[in-house]
Amino acid sequence: MPLEFKKVKNGQLTISYAIQRHGEGPNLVILPGALATKWDYTGFDEFFSKDDNKALGTVISLDFRGRGESELPEDEKVKIGFSVDDHLSDVAAVIDEVGLNSFYIVGHSFGAALGLKYAINNRDKVLGLIVGDYVPFCPPFDSNWKEKIEKRVGQFNIHPDLPSLLKDGFKPEGFVHQLSEIDGLPLLIIKGQFLSNDKAMKMWSAMRNTQVFDGPKDHDVYSSDQTRKRVLNFCGASLA
Repeated sequence: MPLEFKKVKNGQLTISYAIQRHGEGPNLVILPGALATKWDYTGFDEFFSKDDNKALGTVISLDFRGRGESELPEDEKVKIGFSVDDHLSDVAAVIDEVGLNSFYIVGHSFGAALGLKYAINNRDKVLGLIVGDYVPFCPPFDSNWKEKIEKRVGQFNIHPDLPSLLKDGFKPEGFVHQLSEIDGLPLLIIKGQFLSNDKAMKMWSAMRNTQVFDGPKDHDVYSSDQTRKRVLNFCGASLA
């Protein structure tokens, strides 16, 4: 089926997502980084393609609140949260709307940490987790981060208030102590700039069913054809 762009209500928000239904293969849920959108993935033929890829099932990617076409309410009296759980509610709204009961999570950066937390909360649904160059931890969006992003806000497809909203409304959360709850879950770690040192990689050491792939040396690990093909191979191998 062709690539489609749809929206779903999540409380006061409307969350936008991309979806393509292929064949009977594994389903993929792609979670973008903190400032990325669904558009960063829809151009990859390995995930979304003009030709129906029968090796896959349904593939979806979404815009988190305040990014892309997931707009924020114009009424300032409507308070919107930006916690880990708030972001995960965007994911759940899309998955429930599409009706997926089992799938792989393909996460990048901040989206990889959110994907980990989703897997911890929904172990029965998640077949495997692909971590794109990130640690099992959501750090704070501090003042320095906010100032850097505000200077370049025009480079991102985000709501102009998002840097301030994340700084004030997001609380850091770590998940290392919860890794034992999903021990045995197939895990593919894509190493890039963030996971280039041993200290970062050791944070994942509690996971025993782990494969590691050396991606590009920068943080944009899914830009590589080899990385995307490795993701698909991982999903197929884990189902065998």
